[in-house]
Formats: sequence, C-alpha cells, structure tokens
Amino acid sequence: MAHNSRHLVVCLGLCILCVTVLMACSPSADRAITDAEAVAGIHEHNVAVERALTEGDIDALMGEITDDAVWLPPDQAPLVGKPAIRSF
Repeated sequence: MAHNSRHLVVCLGLCILCVTVLMACSPSADRAITDAEAVAGIHEHNVAVERALTEGDIDALMGEITDDAVWLPPDQAPLVGKPAIRSF
C-alpha cells in the first residue's frame, strides 16, 4: 500500500511539474504580439530610417538606432556606436 501512495505522489508531482513548464512556455496574452504587428513595427522603423537618411536628419536617425548600432558603409571599416555613426 505504501508503494502505491508513493507512486501516486510521484505521478502527481510530475503532472504538476509538466503543467508548470507548459504554462511557463506559453506566451502571455497581454505581452504577445502577432506576426503582422511585428512586421508593421519593422516597416515603420525602416520608413523612419529611410526618411532620416533622405532628409539628412541625423537626430532622427540617432533616435532610430541603438547605442551599440553597427553601420556598414561600402568599402570602409564598420562604424560602431552612435558617436561613430554620427561623425560619418
């Protein structure tokens, strides 16, 4: 009888563990975005960068890139970081 009780406790423990892992792997409904929203966000960023480059608006460009951005100008060494990109 003790063996069956121990077996039941182990099985219940494993079930609880599995449910917890599955819940942790599921995207949260309030934090999840759709593929369409992600694509729209990338498109908005690309349009803003293109506009900044076309208009020569370095401040707008700096607002669209991260501090550790890497710019790859043709036939030149990579520019790393906002200060290097701004000076280009």
